[in-house]
Formats: sequence, structure tokens, C-alpha cells
Amino acid sequence: MNNGLIYSEGIIRINILDTDKKSSFYDRYGSRRGFMRLYWFRSLYSLGFYRKYRNVKWENVERLVFVCKGNICRSAYAEAVANSYNLESVSCGIHTTLGKPANILAQEAALRAGRDIRKHKTTPLSSVSLRKGDLLVAMEPWQLQYLENKFGMSISSILLGLWSPAGLPFDRRSIPDRNSGVKTFLLRYLFET
Repeated sequence: MNNGLIYSEGIIRINILDTDKKSSFYDRYGSRRGFMRLYWFRSLYSLGFYRKYRNVKWENVERLVFVCKGNICRSAYAEAVANSYNLESVSCGIHTTLGKPANILAQEAALRAGRDIRKHKTTPLSSVSLRKGDLLVAMEPWQLQYLENKFGMSISSILLGLWSPAGLPFDRRSIPDRNSGVKTFLLRYLFET
């Protein structure tokens, strides 16, 4: 059962109306918006919209560039995982400023998963020098769309969720944003290995 604490935008709030049923919903989807987005993106996936993102010429990939919204949880963790496999990688955020530390909850969860992101500092996408051989790895479909609008087809882009065991563009086990809802959602789905 959820203890009634909800983490949202740097604030811990007490959810007074917490029930087992509501808690289960937020544990699974993070928020009502997350639930709606899940089924919207699954519909697009079913129609074949994301098929082209599975066609990666891996022999041309020299560096992974993990991209999320703020570069304080998801992309920072993904970079740490890639580095642990000796893959060249960097991470950045679409809407962030330079030099912020990783989110404290993300740091704690990453440590429990055997990764250390305590020294991570945020990097805006605009500060990353992209080069031939980079593969942009977006965490969410809207980020993938942003990258394509910004760079066109000059830089290859994929959606990380397509490479998850479920193989879906955005599912409850793909990588949700820390601001999407309940702390247990972050801990269970972002850092479960």
C-alpha cells in the first residue's frame, strides 16, 4: 500500500484521499495523464507509427546520446548504465540548465540498482556537440518528435521503450518522468533491473 506521499516537482505532498485502489493506479501509471499517454502511444504503435525507429544501423553508431526532459533522472541513469558496458555515451535534457545535480530520489534508487549518478551534472541538449555517428535515444515519444523537428534525419534517433522487453514506445515499464506522480512509480519502473 502507498504511504500517501506523492513526489511532484520537488515537493513531497500528503495524499489524504489515498486508497488501495487509487494507490495501485498511481503505482502503475504515475498519473491520469500517464495513463492516457500510455494508451495513445500504444495506439500509434499498433498502427505502425514507430516501426521505422527499430531500423538502426548499429555498425554506424559511435556514441549514444540519451535525451530526456531535465537530465536529472532518466538520461543520467541511462548514461551510467551505458558507461558500465564501456559504451561511449552522454546524456542531456531538452528543458534544463547546466550544472544541476541528479534528483536525490534518482540518486538513491540508482545506488540500489548498482549505479552511481551522484556526481552527475545536467547538460542542456544545446550544449552537446552532436557528431556523425551519434544515436539520439529519447525516453518518450514527444521527445523523439522534438528531436526530429530540430535535427531532421541528419542525426539518427530512436525511442528507448522500443528496445524494452515489451517493445512498446511508451508503456508503464518504459522510462517515466520523475514528475509524473508517485515515488514508488519512479522507484519501481525507472530503476527496476
